[in-house]
Amino acid sequence: MREERLMKSIDHARELLHLARTEHRAMTGMRNHEVFFDAIVGFLAQQAAEKGVKVALPI
Repeated sequence: MREERLMKSIDHARELLHLARTEHRAMTGMRNHEVFFDAIVGFLAQQAAEKGVKVALPI
């Protein structure tokens, strides 16, 4: 039972890290374009950082 919970936590952490990397790539691609508002890039940066922190918390 404990091992099963641990595996679910690891899988969840991997998914969060994948999402964080995806958001970071999106933010990086947008930051050099004048079309995107700073708030949009900032939001993506915040989301990526938040997911990265969530990955580290259960460990």
